[in-house]
Amino acid sequence: HTRYGTVTGVQTCALPISRGSTGEGASARSLLRAALAGEPVALTDDLVDRARSEGVAPLVAARLGLGHPRLTDFVRADAANSVVQDVGLERALDALRAANIPAVVFKGGALAHSLYASSALRPRVDSDVLVHPDTFGAACEVLEANGFARLPGVDSTLILRERAFQLTLDNGLRATIDLHCAMNNRARFAGAMS
Repeated sequence: HTRYGTVTGVQTCALPISRGSTGEGASARSLLRAALAGEPVALTDDLVDRARSEGVAPLVAARLGLGHPRLTDFVRADAANSVVQDVGLERALDALRAANIPAVVFKGGALAHSLYASSALRPRVDSDVLVHPDTFGAACEVLEANGFARLPGVDSTLILRERAFQLTLDNGLRATIDLHCAMNNRARFAGAMS
């Protein structure tokens, strides 16, 4: 079953707990679920670690406050990373727009900006951008021409329908863009969602 709650006016879904879960991990997940539902929970090391590993430390802080030093550190790091990812996403979209290449933000980046009061409440390591398969090659060239370095990986749209790019900002921090030409990388499902 799943518990639901709201964080600053946004409907959120806490982590599902599988029936029959036992042990320390189940206890930490139960506490995390309670914290996200707004129930009073002590900020223990285990809870903070679980919140960080599940990617919900900012949501826990929004619910319970920054009453734990490591939670404060995690939230600050996630907020800084969110700014970096947002800057990279904005630059990528501006470059694609200037080249008349339509693009759609999806997955974590879209959720961060549409469902949360602040994109920092939805930690992410990259931003996913979808372009039409016919413009994929041109979109890759546009990103590279605008300072995005192609990251090593499979260089075939027949196998993977995405390429990763990284922009190093003036302060040395890096934003990552996953450029997709299909909603799903698996050949079996890619056409069904295009």
